[in-house]
Amino acid sequence: MKRVVALIVICAMLAVSLQVMANSESGTMQVVGMQVNHMVNPLGIDSDNPVFSWKLADDSVRGQKQTAYRICVASDIDSLIHGHYFWDSGKVSSDETIDIKYEGEALKASTRYFWNVSVWDKSGLVTTSDTAYFETGLMDSGWSDARWIGKTVGKYTGYFDINDFVLEFDLKLVKNAASIVF
Repeated sequence: MKRVVALIVICAMLAVSLQVMANSESGTMQVVGMQVNHMVNPLGIDSDNPVFSWKLADDSVRGQKQTAYRICVASDIDSLIHGHYFWDSGKVSSDETIDIKYEGEALKASTRYFWNVSVWDKSGLVTTSDTAYFETGLMDSGWSDARWIGKTVGKYTGYFDINDFVLEFDLKLVKNAASIVF
C-alpha cells in the first residue's frame, strides 16, 4: 500500500513537472508595449540617441522576469529578418526594460528604421518581439535656412503705440468740483 501511494505521489510530481516544462518551453512570455522615446512607432524624432522601452507579459509563469535583452535595428524589414543590422546591442545581461539608449552609428535624417527586441526569461528561454519602427525627423539637416513663423514688427502706429498723453479739462468744472468736495 505504501508503495502504491508513493508511486501515485511520484507520478503526480512528474505530471506537474512536465506541465511546468511544457509551459516554459512553449515560450508563453511575450514582449508588448514597444516604444521609442516613450511613443509607439513615432514619426519625426530628432534625437541622436533615442531610447527603447518594452513590457513583458506572461500569465502562465509566476514570477517571470527578464534576465537579458538584445535590441536590433535595421533600415528595412528584410534586413532585420536576415540579420543585416544598422545596430545590434548584442546580448546584454539586464532586467532593464525602460529607456535603453541607442548606441549605434549616427542615425540618418528622414529615415524609417525597424527594430525588435529579443528577451531571455528566468529559465534562459528567448522570446523575440514583433517588429516595430521609428522614423527620424530632419535632425540637424534642413534647418540652417529656416525662419520661424511669427508676428513681424507691426506697421500700425495707432492706439497700441501710445507712450504719453495730455489731459485737458475745464477749470470751471474743477473749481465747482473742488468746492463740492470740501
